[in-house]
Amino acid sequence: MKKQNVGELNPVGPCTVGVNDTVFEAVRRMVDLGVCMVAAVDGAKLRGTLTTRAVLSKVLLEGKDPATVKVRE
Repeated sequence: MKKQNVGELNPVGPCTVGVNDTVFEAVRRMVDLGVCMVAAVDGAKLRGTLTTRAVLSKVLLEGKDPATVKVRE
């Protein structure tokens, strides 16, 4: 089996959303890219990650509106 580096496995690069984006916008990006996690960034600084599990448990199950909740929340 040939060894591959990360760049070969993911030639597109990291999938990111801004901390001021809405959760709805972040989920749309995740669906468009076919991923279940994105990096939350503030400019060039990594602030955390957002996963589909977090969206389900911290937004939807708590009755919050993904169109108004920001990723930073």
